[in-house]
Amino acid sequence: MASANSLTILGNLEPPTIIRPPSSQVVIVGGQVALEVRASGSPPFSYQWQFAGNAIYGATNAVLAWTNATSGQTGRYTIVVSNAFGAVTNAEAIVIVAEPPKLKISQNLELSLTARGGLVYRIEYLDDLDASGDWQTLLTVSLVDYLGQAQVTFRDPSGLASQRFYRAVLTLPGP
Repeated sequence: MASANSLTILGNLEPPTIIRPPSSQVVIVGGQVALEVRASGSPPFSYQWQFAGNAIYGATNAVLAWTNATSGQTGRYTIVVSNAFGAVTNAEAIVIVAEPPKLKISQNLELSLTARGGLVYRIEYLDDLDASGDWQTLLTVSLVDYLGQAQVTFRDPSGLASQRFYRAVLTLPGP
């Protein structure tokens, strides 16, 4: 039997550790963004999301999600996870909200990509829209060295541009 002056501690008393940080994302204007963090340590946890180093009012859950993304929401997001034993801040997750890329084919079968600089685009094709096949990667176009809108022109190496359907897909630039 414990005396009136004793303290019994059950379980581990640990500060939070981020075991899965939020992932960086690239979305099209009007799209959806969802940032999620997972933490371990002694519950309960408190969460506070930050944008560009400033707390986001009301963003106090493990998930920060919104629809109808705007270019003004492009930036660096962090989250502070805390409990009674400490606090930890994750590495930044970068969210890029960009206008959709435009891909055109000229009469001489040149492909022209007009898109936001600073990003990487995967050019994909389908040979038949009626088929249930997957889009295939034709090539990757890096615009990481461009600022603002950029335009690049290239050809389909197969020479089948007049018989294919194309799309440009935003991807995150590599490390």
